[in-house]
Amino acid sequence: MRLKRQSNAEVIDFGGLEPLGRGGEARVYLYPSDESCVAKIYHRPMDEHRRKLQAMLANPPIDPMLEKGHVSIAWPKDLLHTDDSRGIMMGYLMGRVQDMRPIIDYFNPASRRSHCPLFSYRYLIYTARNLVAAVKTVHDRGYVIGDINESNVLVNDRALVTLVDTDSFQVQDPQSGLIFRCPVGKPEYTPPELQNQVFANIDRKVEHDLFALAVLVFSLLMEGTHPFDGLYQGEGNPPLREERIAAGHFVYGSRPGPYTVKPAAPPWEMLPPRIRSLFVRCFDQGHSEPSKRPTAAEWQQALFQADQDLISCAVNSQHLYGAHLTSCPWCARRDRLGGRDPFPSLESVRDGSYNVPVIKKDDPIVIGDDSHLHHGQQVSSSSFVPQGERAKFAFGFLAANTAGAFIAYIAMMISNDMGIQSLGGGGRLRLLIGTAGAVTMGVIQALYLRKRWPDPRWPVWISSTAIGGFLGTLIVQVDKLNSLALGASLGMIAAQTILLMNRSRNWGWWPVASCVGLIGSGMLLDTLHFTGGDSDKSTQLFLFLMLSGVLQGTLAGFAFANLEKK
Repeated sequence: MRLKRQSNAEVIDFGGLEPLGRGGEARVYLYPSDESCVAKIYHRPMDEHRRKLQAMLANPPIDPMLEKGHVSIAWPKDLLHTDDSRGIMMGYLMGRVQDMRPIIDYFNPASRRSHCPLFSYRYLIYTARNLVAAVKTVHDRGYVIGDINESNVLVNDRALVTLVDTDSFQVQDPQSGLIFRCPVGKPEYTPPELQNQVFANIDRKVEHDLFALAVLVFSLLMEGTHPFDGLYQGEGNPPLREERIAAGHFVYGSRPGPYTVKPAAPPWEMLPPRIRSLFVRCFDQGHSEPSKRPTAAEWQQALFQADQDLISCAVNSQHLYGAHLTSCPWCARRDRLGGRDPFPSLESVRDGSYNVPVIKKDDPIVIGDDSHLHHGQQVSSSSFVPQGERAKFAFGFLAANTAGAFIAYIAMMISNDMGIQSLGGGGRLRLLIGTAGAVTMGVIQALYLRKRWPDPRWPVWISSTAIGGFLGTLIVQVDKLNSLALGASLGMIAAQTILLMNRSRNWGWWPVASCVGLIGSGMLLDTLHFTGGDSDKSTQLFLFLMLSGVLQGTLAGFAFANLEKK
């Protein structure tokens, strides 16, 4: 079978080639002259295929990951016609998609553990973010996908997503206004208003897509649970999912119907409040008012924030969960499943205790927030702070450290005034002043670090900082406030370093950066040789703390941002 490209008249003979895949509608072949493309050739091409594909070629969406070398929307690139006088359109070319699996292989815990055990909960959120970004791009171009389901969304081990079967999308010709409908769909992804309808007779709307999109996001975040799953409490056989959808029996909403939550489902409270509210809007309020379903852009914003709020379990760094929780839900789930961990630890994967081979954990790629929609962001999975956010984190730490230094100054001065009245000076006064400053700095730093520091390690950061400040003050046997502050600070850094040694491979950057910033401030102000009255000492202490807050905060912030987990 000889076919000719529409764009450049190149002729290719597909007669002797083996198809990569075969379906009820078409066969897919590798394109010989360009292995980055594949050809989809219809068994029974129709003129409607040709007109629809021409409309799609005239108005392609902007693929948000194309600049990164990934095809996130398998859009037609060129038409293929018979190489004869009739020139019948037989199919089209599209970008080749490799090393990807259906999305169900990632949100299904058993499948995920089998082929990619290090695909953490953060990766699932990245997958959801990339999915909604791709759908938003399609919607922004005026298309409706129509048949969103678990088999036409592909994912790879870096959390990249590809929408396939794009020739089934609902397309409106921008010139004639003619709508080429999407004639297919799966009942479990179909909104209630379209249940039991003939899709070939219906003009789909964006809010129909938004229902199916929310079903996939729900499955990603809830370990493969369908939002309309539930334990049936009524009589007779349990209704089918599509019947539950039609009735609006969302078990977490206002009309749960004769169902209770599935015992195997993760706890609803595990999801961040903002995410929960979007699901309720979609499946509960959106049951009667489809226009209330969250848009892809709203999902982007909420998922971005959910990603930012993730913290790591102290027992297993692969256990990531929302900062709104007080304990690790994955540890609890592992115990409920009889020790079968949904997110195995790095150590268990390395030693084979989960009977899976050691798999190199590729860095995921995630599409950024709305302001960086078309610029992919590579994230290091082994770092405390994602690569694209390190500068932002460092400047945030600088601000927090400077604020902490100012509050520490106030705490030290209050402690000094109160201590003179009650303690009369001496060693106990020095300990009170130094420890007050250390505790204050530890609390302020921990409040900023808590989203990056494995819970419950950040409270340990406070106690370690306090102990370090106490010991540092104890060693510095002088009455000068500046020297007390310097001793307390060095003690804090030493204690924090000991804590980091057990959590980071390159922990040495923290004490080096912190000490350079701190001692540099002391040298600039010559604090160790300052003499003068009490008012001068107070001013000098204020200048030292503020300058060290800025210098040490800058250097230590960048050091922490580049720390890598063990």
